[in-house]
Amino acid sequence: MSQNNQNENSQTVPNLVAARRENYDFGPSAGLVGSDIDVQVATAKRFPRSIGESKQRAIELATLDQKTATDCIYAIPRAGKIIEGPSTRLAEIVAATWGNLRVSAKTICEDDRFTYAQGVCWDLESNTAISYETKRRITNKNGERFNDDMITTTSSAATSIALRNVVFRVIPRAFVNEVYDAARKAAAGNIRTLKQRRAEMLQYFAGQSVSEKQILDLLGIAKIDDISIDHLTTLKGIATSIKEGVVSIEAIFNRDDDQNKAKSTETKPENKSQRSQASEDDVVNGSKLYQADSATDLNTQKANLINEILTELGALYPNDTIDDQAARIKLLKYVFGKTVIDEITKLPVQILEAGLKAMKSQAVNVESNDDLPV
Repeated sequence: MSQNNQNENSQTVPNLVAARRENYDFGPSAGLVGSDIDVQVATAKRFPRSIGESKQRAIELATLDQKTATDCIYAIPRAGKIIEGPSTRLAEIVAATWGNLRVSAKTICEDDRFTYAQGVCWDLESNTAISYETKRRITNKNGERFNDDMITTTSSAATSIALRNVVFRVIPRAFVNEVYDAARKAAAGNIRTLKQRRAEMLQYFAGQSVSEKQILDLLGIAKIDDISIDHLTTLKGIATSIKEGVVSIEAIFNRDDDQNKAKSTETKPENKSQRSQASEDDVVNGSKLYQADSATDLNTQKANLINEILTELGALYPNDTIDDQAARIKLLKYVFGKTVIDEITKLPVQILEAGLKAMKSQAVNVESNDDLPV
């Protein structure tokens, strides 16, 4: 079995590190010879899987208890909304129950800025094999490398992402979706205990120094009583993502220090007349600021955030070249899910703050979707 394990990011790996890359498959480099592979394929053909039995076992494991079901879901904020999907734990369950499957993931190398991981999944019965590589940043916003413990944690997160993505590319999504739906229902629990579960979830995040207001802003609701079963499932998925190292709690809730918050609140917008229309021209030019007066629905804080976002955009891409114009639009599309300023202003303040923080820290990689569900 041959595979191409090079990806578009391999050019960034130094030659010294690249030399450590190997033909990572289930052939000779894994200690298997041709006869071993033939035996495995022949055995898979003799004892084919039953999709019905595999699905039943997967659902039983995924819904064994509420905690297991919760761990099968992850959720992250992206492009002005919350994206949910099946987690690494669910990938492990469906891989174990699918049958006649070989799957592996490991860290393959690292350079000055990234750690690289690779996952390989081989369906012996259909003879379908896919290799997937992912990378995670191991430097902070100042370009300084993490310490050894943090690098180890980040490498483990990259490995988990590689395993999750490669499993869900080999096992049909129609199979995965039924198991995932069952896990979501089990994670939500019984609606008669909704009030108690709300209190438990708020207490958990309070222990992480997250306020009720931050949670309400994240979910886009006004009151605690508005938290529904679906909202609880989303919050549980976010907790799983934090635990697995997919995303940090600071990135989700934008926990700035008091000084930065005070500065944002006290800054006043310039006293200019409101523009009649904001469009992609503002993004392309990268220097025009959005002004608000008493006739708008924007409060002072939101108007200041829009100004800062456009100012930062102009600083990142200051030229009027076609490439810079496209880059501005692409960045706003990735961070906020929108390219028209009037639409971005409708987003919650919390989303605007988180996006601005990501732009300033240069933590956004618009070329990477490793942390998105497949």
